[in-house]
Amino acid sequence: MHNNKLKQLILKNKNLYLTISSDKVENDNDFLNAVASALNNGVQIIQLKDKHSSPKRIVELGRKLRELTSLFDALFFINGRADIAYALDTDGIHLEEDDLCIHTVRTILGNNKIAGISAKNSQQLSEAIKENADYITISDNLIDKIPLLKMPYFLEPDNIENLNLLIKQGIRRFALNEDILKTNPDILQKLRQN
Repeated sequence: MHNNKLKQLILKNKNLYLTISSDKVENDNDFLNAVASALNNGVQIIQLKDKHSSPKRIVELGRKLRELTSLFDALFFINGRADIAYALDTDGIHLEEDDLCIHTVRTILGNNKIAGISAKNSQQLSEAIKENADYITISDNLIDKIPLLKMPYFLEPDNIENLNLLIKQGIRRFALNEDILKTNPDILQKLRQN
């Protein structure tokens, strides 16, 4: 099977994506327990985002997350760091505006790893499509563009109120950040029931 088709198949039934930051972690066990709880409540993709910790620290915590996500048969992505994604043999990488381009990342990681991009506006969305991203996380202000997408996407609500409105509209594919979970810890239960 062609790599792109296989990656789309892998992502097809993944609806809940959680971005977590490790740069503010004071206690690894509490952090890992919170991630395990999210995975137990239906999160299928974990993205580790850390722009401030040392690479050594990110790899240490990433190894623990790799083991945890494997136990739940969830995907594990690193945000923006192809070197760390390679070292941890993650399932993929998530790229933002100032990160390496997908072509360069695929040179480092190979074509079998999933590479996704954030799109906060129409220009970034066009670039992500042009770069042939495997998936896109899109801001909720781009909801009208969803019918144009021929790749998996995850809608990234700005806040809990927008998330609740999107749920009422029948949207089921979300990229949540840990701040939304902190403000409404029961949201995963609600999403699982829909």
